[in-house]
Amino acid sequence: RMQARRADGEESRRALTRIAARLYAVAQVHASRSEDAEAQINLRDVARQILEQMGQSVVDSDGRIHLEVQGMDVLLPPRAATSCALIVTELVLNALEHGLRNQPQGSIIVGVEESQGRVQLSVMDNGSGLPPDFSLAASSNLGLTIVQTLAEDLHGSINLIEREGVTAVVTFPRLLTGEEAWTKPK
Repeated sequence: RMQARRADGEESRRALTRIAARLYAVAQVHASRSEDAEAQINLRDVARQILEQMGQSVVDSDGRIHLEVQGMDVLLPPRAATSCALIVTELVLNALEHGLRNQPQGSIIVGVEESQGRVQLSVMDNGSGLPPDFSLAASSNLGLTIVQTLAEDLHGSINLIEREGVTAVVTFPRLLTGEEAWTKPK
């Protein structure tokens, strides 16, 4: 964050801010894990901590952007929680950078739900929406590529829904057998 504040160009400042946010996301899960190596991580709490950090370091302090977490407690093994923390980070950064950048005000809501053995992690912004010719499959956006890869690692998928902004929804199975269940099948 200190380097981002001192960076000369806007592009350098954005890149350093994104790196700091990614590091913070991973650090949050590892801090929770250090308290109890066998513990499951509460995804809603991790998302809340990430948004609090972004509210302090990424979002302008003018109050024009509202950040919120909604949903239920969903406990995950540390590896899955780390992937989800990075997904939240990338999707919120994308919403800030692309959806809300030129908006006078806006909101980003992170949702955490679990139903019928599946976890749904969503990030909704009420910004400008997707470009008319946008295709998730053809996107070269690094953040979305990271999210797609992490969703695949969780044996899940990502969908973008455009309605009064954009909602990115990552859905994956809730595996109950522990950390080993999150390794890729052979």
